[in-house]
Amino acid sequence: MSLIRTVFSVDVLGQILFDELRVESHAHLCVAYSGGMDSHVLLHATEKLRGQYPITLTALHADHGLVPESVDWVRHCRRVCDALNIEFRTSALGINRCGDGNLEARARSARYGWLSQAMLPGQILLTGHTQDDQAETVILRLLRGSGLRGLGGIRESRDFADGRLLRPLLRFDRASLNDYARIHGLAWIDDPGNYELHFDRNIVRHRVLPVLCDRWPNAAGSIARSARHLDRAEAVLQEITRVDIEACTTDPGGAVLARHRVLSAPGLRSLPRSRAELALRQWVGDCGYPVPRTRVMEEIFRQLLGPNGKPHGVVSWAGVAVRCYRGRMYVDGTDGFEGGFDREDWNGDAPLLLDALGVRLVPVPARGRGIGQQHVRTMTVRKRRGGERCRLPERRHRHTVKHVYQTLGVPPWERQRLPLLFSDDEVVAIPGLLVCVPFVAPPGESGVEIRVEPLAIAETGQSGRSSERSD
Repeated sequence: MSLIRTVFSVDVLGQILFDELRVESHAHLCVAYSGGMDSHVLLHATEKLRGQYPITLTALHADHGLVPESVDWVRHCRRVCDALNIEFRTSALGINRCGDGNLEARARSARYGWLSQAMLPGQILLTGHTQDDQAETVILRLLRGSGLRGLGGIRESRDFADGRLLRPLLRFDRASLNDYARIHGLAWIDDPGNYELHFDRNIVRHRVLPVLCDRWPNAAGSIARSARHLDRAEAVLQEITRVDIEACTTDPGGAVLARHRVLSAPGLRSLPRSRAELALRQWVGDCGYPVPRTRVMEEIFRQLLGPNGKPHGVVSWAGVAVRCYRGRMYVDGTDGFEGGFDREDWNGDAPLLLDALGVRLVPVPARGRGIGQQHVRTMTVRKRRGGERCRLPERRHRHTVKHVYQTLGVPPWERQRLPLLFSDDEVVAIPGLLVCVPFVAPPGESGVEIRVEPLAIAETGQSGRSSERSD
């Protein structure tokens, strides 16, 4: 089926939704309804589909509150939905025009955040992005120097919240939608913010794209078609990259607190540089972090993966750290877990949350292993201070905890986050690693194994960052 259509109709919309995008005939569709022409056409035409399909329809209106007229826009959207007998839901987002950061990006983030919360599991969100929006997006990303993934533009379908997000109007230009709106006598909101030329998208929309279309009338369609080709190429590359990541995946070694997949540094070095870069970017993105840009990638290969790279090292950016230790690559946030904790008495009855270290200690009943039950009741949890010693099973002499960490390959950045369990001044156990003699539960007797779990930043109340392709 051709990417570019010149005529928009209810029947064609139904074909896209139910035949091509595989929407179930009884689906609950939520239309992101701003009140502008594009979303009004989408809402109106989708409502007409209720005569052919037993769909449920809800309109979701995000009131950004950036202009006084937004109150009137809410009333307008409600009246339209009442006339069409469509459920209408709205939320005042209260975005500060003078706040920090890019206003367009903040508004988009707040809007999608509310939309994701407003949807129930299994529901499908429809947005009114058009072919012209696609062309504008690709031009903006070209100017930012985006790679293949970014130049693939706005995706027609992707996972969203606990459902899906679909953009069935990407195949139509605004002129085609305008024809539909005029034929059906639709009245829509014309947001003056769409003409403010201090916004990058408006510059492209009103100054750049018209010049291109004067010389090449189908410029927007051609750009959108190229984006479709690039998106397909990106999908193929992702398949190859997934195979490379699987091939490079290794065990975490001595890392106790690794929350994400661990990659083999030699495995990455064996790949061609371009494929290794793709694998690194995909790996970091899969873990929920901002992917490394070109300059950061150069540092990763210079410091960690190059012929003169350090066997142990770290490269950080935007709240993310990629670390190399003993041939393994780890990724995590750079937010530190410092101070605030010295010691705490614990009887092992319930999990113990240690915010300052970013870990949770979880007792698990056991028999013939773990800490002997008689020792659990009198434990003290402390941070490592240095010089602590522990007698290991089948060893005659005691060893320093530092020696134990080195022997087991515990990465240096984890050592200050792993608490120690004491009875008086003797080390009882290093949670997640071992129990010291003579505190091991005798064969056949009750014991407690202590599992140590790393906390996500959100669980500790600290701020973190995540990344999602913004489209």
